[in-house]
Amino acid sequence: MKLSPVAKSLCFCLLFCTSIFSTHGMAEPSLSLEGLSYSGSIKAKGIIGLVSVKGTLSFKDGYLKWQAKGNEDSGLYTLQPDEHGVTFKSLVVLDNHEKVIWTGHFDGEHLTQVSAVWHRSPGDAIHDLLLPDKVTLLFRPDMNHKK
Repeated sequence: MKLSPVAKSLCFCLLFCTSIFSTHGMAEPSLSLEGLSYSGSIKAKGIIGLVSVKGTLSFKDGYLKWQAKGNEDSGLYTLQPDEHGVTFKSLVVLDNHEKVIWTGHFDGEHLTQVSAVWHRSPGDAIHDLLLPDKVTLLFRPDMNHKK
């Protein structure tokens, strides 16, 4: 079957446009945190944040895990899509019935706006004098390092 020059041009145009506007086979950034791990540091927000602690924040098997100084705390995390990626949230219950609520944002490449709000329980006289009942901690990944 022989095509006219106009039909050939239309076919070429259709193939060209399809190849440009098609997303099939193109790699899009994944908005899943599963299996990712970020080393970094955390410190309290404000004047009480004079010292930072190095640790690792990771996401595995549906759990957010914070590891620092030989300790590990974990809790289930959820993801909520937004216009620029996903936000995550996790409730971590500590041994002494205190809780830490982690939140942050992931755009498929960078972990940002990560905070942990520590809801303290009274009982430690030194901490009770120096810290409020609710302490906001900010996590900063090392150059957005992810494994």
